[in-house]
Amino acid sequence: MGEPVDVWELASNRDFDGIIALAVSDDEETRRSACFVLGFLAEQGSFDLESMRKLMPLLSEARHEVRSTAAYTIGECAQKGLLDSNTLAPLHTLLSDPETDVRKQALSALAWLATKGVRDPSTVSRFNRALGDPESEVRMTAAWSLARESPKPRRSPRSSCSAPTRQG
Repeated sequence: MGEPVDVWELASNRDFDGIIALAVSDDEETRRSACFVLGFLAEQGSFDLESMRKLMPLLSEARHEVRSTAAYTIGECAQKGLLDSNTLAPLHTLLSDPETDVRKQALSALAWLATKGVRDPSTVSRFNRALGDPESEVRMTAAWSLARESPKPRRSPRSSCSAPTRQG
């Protein structure tokens, strides 16, 4: 058996292939650490489009925490402007995942993609269907997703709430 791999060292070297390999490790602690680091790197804006695309196989990984982390990481990347329409279909599939957190993270990622213009005609109906999910966390995320997707009211250049002028 070799030396344990330091996932943070891989992160400092931006070795996304190495971290992704650890995310599907049979060792639970290694897998958990790698998933945490993937999320951390996404929050820090460390991914580029090519690295983000390497997450795609993780969306169909057998272990739910890996699927959830991949969906979360793709959502974080979308917030930072890394967009790929090829993520839509696998994220749509995750909306029927048996695990609550996976469904929640997939909805969140789809919402971030939609706010950046990456959506398909079924996006809003998928958000609406998720409002009927048995888990409250998923329903709340669906409501948040719909709120992010809804057009924002435009303010007129002249606000109707301006201070009254004195007559007289």
